[in-house]
Amino acid sequence: MTVSALIALVLAALCLYAAFSHSRRTQSDKVFNLFQLDPDEYELLGFDLGDGSRKVTVRGLGLIGAPDALFRRRRDGRLLVGDFKTRRFRGNPSKYERFQMVLYMGVASHQYQAPADALLRYACGHLEPVDFDPGCFEELRAHIGPLLKAEAKFDRSGRRAPRRRRGVAQISR
Repeated sequence: MTVSALIALVLAALCLYAAFSHSRRTQSDKVFNLFQLDPDEYELLGFDLGDGSRKVTVRGLGLIGAPDALFRRRRDGRLLVGDFKTRRFRGNPSKYERFQMVLYMGVASHQYQAPADALLRYACGHLEPVDFDPGCFEELRAHIGPLLKAEAKFDRSGRRAPRRRRGVAQISR
């Protein structure tokens, strides 16, 4: 291989690396902007918001989840779970949204051995903090066993276990 061919190959590799690195950095910047966080204050552990995502999964205590973003505050290691909602903010997060964030915070806190906060970002731009409630987390966790038992009623293909079907006439009586 000639010297000029080697130089061209190295330059091509550097260009590809720079393009990929810039794309990744740009996506990270968008995530920081979305949640209005300072990259100097927070480390982005992972995110799942479109192309270039570095999906992060939190798991433990019989639960698993994939928040839209997970950050760690550089100063003290405190976690911040971020989730993007496509609806407009209407005064309060829904119960489902609160429960989802409490579960994310509890599992992330267990996995990373650090306290966690949460932030919901709505399509209208509103940011809503969600507080961790340990009692609510334990109450939600208590439902795992019954949910797993209910899930066992479904076969592996995801269909309900066979049972006698009822006709429309029988249901409407």
